[in-house]
Amino acid sequence: MAKSKPIRVGIMGFGQTGRQIYELASRCDDIEVAAVADIGKPDILHYLLRSEVKEPERYTLQGNFLVNPEFRSRLMQIEDPAEVPWDMFGVDMVIDSTGKFRETSHMQSHLNNGARRVLLLSDGKANRGLTTPAALPAPGAGGTRLPLDGLAAQLTFLPAGRPVVLAMDGATSHPALYVAGPEGPKPL
Repeated sequence: MAKSKPIRVGIMGFGQTGRQIYELASRCDDIEVAAVADIGKPDILHYLLRSEVKEPERYTLQGNFLVNPEFRSRLMQIEDPAEVPWDMFGVDMVIDSTGKFRETSHMQSHLNNGARRVLLLSDGKANRGLTTPAALPAPGAGGTRLPLDGLAAQLTFLPAGRPVVLAMDGATSHPALYVAGPEGPKPL
């Protein structure tokens, strides 16, 4: 059986969450981080990653590339999602872990720049300011849409610190909100 191609991921934001995602990806053969965009300089991002992992010797910096035994990732010092050339890296998905760019327009910028899908990571404390289109698909409603005020009411009752993921597919441009639970992510 032929080995399938790994999923090519771009990470926007190399803070603690972004570094954890990178480190996990570096230990599996079905995901590769093609590029990382962050406001930090490559040498500082490399230092921060190495200071948090159990095997820092696995990670080297070669110019603007972060290298591990599984793949090489281009490090880009970029702040705005509209400036990141995801199409140059052939990414299948962008994970935005900045906690800063939570508006649909920012997610659309990732899609416009070549990402097929976008995952927006946020914690339960930060999701109150989430800006989304006027309606979202309702959970389990088979295409029915949930008005934004209904979404806001649901977000109000989320426990603080509960991980929330907003996923947006480039094919439909309709975001869906998921909340982490003990059984895995569930549509909100």
